[in-house]
Amino acid sequence: MYSPPNLPEIIAVAFRRRMRGVLTALAMLLMIAQTGAAQPIEPILAEIEARYHTLIKQTRAIKAPTGKAAGAVSAKTTAHLVTSDLRVALLKLARTDETEGRKIILAAQGGRDPVALSLAAGQATLPGLLAKAQQLFPGAVGEHGLGIPLIIEQGAELLLDQGAVLSLNRAAGAFVVNFGALTINGGGIIAAGPGNDAASFAPFVVTAGQGVMAADNGYFAGLGFGADLTFAGLSVMISGLYPTDRPSVLTGSILRDVGSAVFVGGAGVSITNNRFVDPRRTALILRATHGAQIADNIFTDGASGDAIRLAAGATGTDIRDSEIFQPRESGIALLAGSGDTVLRNVTIWRPRHNGVRAEHSACLSMRNLQILGARQEGVTLRGVQGAKLADSVLIASKRAGLLVADLPGEVTTQITGNRFAMNRTGIETAAAGHLALSGNDFQDQFPRFLAGDVQFMTPDLLRDLTGKEQIILAGGSAPGTPTPAPVCAPDTKD
Repeated sequence: MYSPPNLPEIIAVAFRRRMRGVLTALAMLLMIAQTGAAQPIEPILAEIEARYHTLIKQTRAIKAPTGKAAGAVSAKTTAHLVTSDLRVALLKLARTDETEGRKIILAAQGGRDPVALSLAAGQATLPGLLAKAQQLFPGAVGEHGLGIPLIIEQGAELLLDQGAVLSLNRAAGAFVVNFGALTINGGGIIAAGPGNDAASFAPFVVTAGQGVMAADNGYFAGLGFGADLTFAGLSVMISGLYPTDRPSVLTGSILRDVGSAVFVGGAGVSITNNRFVDPRRTALILRATHGAQIADNIFTDGASGDAIRLAAGATGTDIRDSEIFQPRESGIALLAGSGDTVLRNVTIWRPRHNGVRAEHSACLSMRNLQILGARQEGVTLRGVQGAKLADSVLIASKRAGLLVADLPGEVTTQITGNRFAMNRTGIETAAAGHLALSGNDFQDQFPRFLAGDVQFMTPDLLRDLTGKEQIILAGGSAPGTPTPAPVCAPDTKD
């Protein structure tokens, strides 16, 4: 038998539910008022923005190497320069996925024979190099610099010091392949002149085989074309049966409008005190490296890509004391297998994607990060076991300050001593295992503190917005067979 709805009872239930929501919101406000105000956010944001504009002004004024680098350079010897077949050098660089790039290089030679200037032995400086190039290839040196590819053979060295800048003629298809030693002490390499008939081509510098690049106080501009790592701009590709035992070094240098700086393979690479300005793709890429040191670098703007990207098993990387401003994608991206990474004292301002994005890379240790104004999440951890985030500031992310996802239920992520403020959500999870929170400040994170499968624990967090007592947030568990938990080394790099 039909019974009409009891409208007064329905209205009463709805009213009681609405009042519970109002009372909950009032309770939240009362708790926040009782905790006391933290340091204001606005001065932090203003200081970072002022720092960005100061750096831009300083960097725009730098158009060449800033002077002779400190330290001794190797003794000069008589260089032996000859002609060689360009195709042989390209075969030595062979990567099966870069055939299109090699076709563009050959097309960029403009129909001339595929020849190159080869530094076969000894040490060459810029004046001697250009004089010999003009002798062997009349007309190869002009107002836009060297107009022919240069190959530095194993055992030979090119030295650019005391302000010497090698200009590579874009229209003539010039570039540098280094199988020996490329030493820059207060010198540089730039692309010069109008475009090439092979429209996508631009000069590039690549060190490969047993080659070594040592750049101190260098200046690089306009280098790199396409998406292939070998031709990306300034590349060091260590591979083969007999890799060099001397790590390459990039320090105190300016890279302006360079596609990417790329380091593939090798141990102990040092990338310190550089400025990456307006990169056309990801500014710095490391693949399959071990123990790389990335410190005191500044990254400003960019047309596409991340500021720093680790991939293909780049392990044991130490990234610290660096500033990243307005990367087109993420500030730091750790793709699968980039384990045992340490991030210390890094500021990331207004990334278009995430401040830090890590995927399936175990034992990630983050401390003293400032991530401000991310268009997506401040920090994203997907499938990252053994992660620690400590003593960091995550402010004004358009999504969550921290997103943790895709972990087995028994895994614990340590979140200690951080400040969450003005993010759309403080912490969001999706099958995040367990999150151990201690000493975190959520006073300026109101109104949304938690989202995802830990949202139901918001009342527990609200009882202590400064984290005096540890809270364990229990999220869900990722499907599938759990992988063995990694054994992470204790933090010893602070």
